[in-house]
Amino acid sequence: METPLQDNNADWAFRFEPSEVNLTGSAFSLPFKLVTWAMCLALLVWMIRLQLPLGQSGTTWAWTAWVMIVYTAWVIQRSRLTAHAEHLQQDWIWSKKMAYADMVFVQVIRIPWLEWLLAPRVYARSFQGKSIFFYCADPVVLKEMSRLTQAHKDWMNQSLSAKSS
Repeated sequence: METPLQDNNADWAFRFEPSEVNLTGSAFSLPFKLVTWAMCLALLVWMIRLQLPLGQSGTTWAWTAWVMIVYTAWVIQRSRLTAHAEHLQQDWIWSKKMAYADMVFVQVIRIPWLEWLLAPRVYARSFQGKSIFFYCADPVVLKEMSRLTQAHKDWMNQSLSAKSS
């Protein structure tokens, strides 16, 4: 007798077809990007006004921290979420990626009245226990992520009811 896992794994995998292949959009909102760059500029002005002595290890660490903050702002500026045919992917400091078939849970998390600043998040957890937050500020991609969430819930309910009968 075959166990469910030995059965055809393709029958057990969640499948999702994006309405548009390689649908992509900005991960962070324009106001968030502007606030990020304004903070980098304000920090630069503050660092210059400190007149830190050259050649000191503290000065080196301070400027290194500023460079890391600017690099993070640059990554926020260019970060994009893409719904590929087989997986979700976000360009970040590293590439965040999860296949639809690996998703055991997916949910769009929003902060009401602050979506204009803080991008909604798509929380996905895999069968292996890996959790990823994808950021999504683009309204078209966010609508697709809501459709993904509903499709996954429907698939889970159908899978659970099939197992219980």
